Amino acid sequence: MFDNVAYGLRRHRADRSTTRSRVGRYLEMVGLRGFDKRTPAALSGGQQQRVALARALVNEPKVLLLDEPMGALDARIRKTMQVELKRIQREVGITFLYVTHDQSEAMAMADRLAVMRAGHCEDIGSPDRVYDRPATRFVADFLGTCNLLPKAPGETSRRGIRPEKLHLHRVGGDDVPTGERVAARVVTATYFGASSEYLVQTSAGDSLIVYAQNVHDSSRAREGDEVEVGWSADHAFPLPDAEPDAA
Repeated sequence: MFDNVAYGLRRHRADRSTTRSRVGRYLEMVGLRGFDKRTPAALSGGQQQRVALARALVNEPKVLLLDEPMGALDARIRKTMQVELKRIQREVGITFLYVTHDQSEAMAMADRLAVMRAGHCEDIGSPDRVYDRPATRFVADFLGTCNLLPKAPGETSRRGIRPEKLHLHRVGGDDVPTGERVAARVVTATYFGASSEYLVQTSAGDSLIVYAQNVHDSSRAREGDEVEVGWSADHAFPLPDAEPDAA
C-alpha cells in the first residue's frame, strides 16, 4: 500500500525522505497508520477508499476532484466516510469538488452546493438556501420532496413548501394550526419509526405530502381521517412556471 500512495510522488521524482514523510502523514490522516505494508486484498471497501484519498492528497493539489467517491460503499460505511472526508478536508484546507447523484449526500457534504442539469447550473449557494429557497422548480423537485401550493384560487402560478414544514392536525382537536391552513383528508399514512409520512388530499383537490414526528401514538393520524394542514407563510417559497425538459 505504501507504493500505491507514493506513486504520484515518485512520478514527480520526490526524494525518499519527502516521500516517506508525506506518505506516513497522509496515511495517518485517513486513519491507516501502520497499514503501509497491507495488500489491497487485505483491506475493506472503506479502507480502499481511504487509500485512494491518501494517494490523491499526498501530491498536495490545490483542488481535488472526487467523482462519486462512495458509490461502491454500503450505507453504513458511507456515513462514516462522509464524516471522515469533511474532517480531512478541513485539516488539509484544500477545495474538494465533490460530484454525486445522491441528494442527501450532497446536502451533508457541501459548504457550497451546485445543482447541474444538462451541463447547466440551475442553482448554486449554501445547502440550506438552495433547499429552502430553490431558484427553479427543477431544483425544488430534485432536492428532496416539494409540495406545490396555489398562490390564489384560479391562479396557475405555484408556491413550494417542504413536507416537514407542514403541520397536520385532526379536525376538532385542541392543537389548531396557526398561519395558513386547508382542510384535507388522509389518503395514506406510512409509519417509519421516528416519523410518519402522510399523503393528504385537500378540499380543493390538491395532493400534499406531510412529514410528522411520532411523538406519541395519539398524535398519529390514520387513513381516512379528516384533518387540517397548516403552515407558516414564511416557509413557502415562490416558484416560476414549470420549465421545459432539458434536451
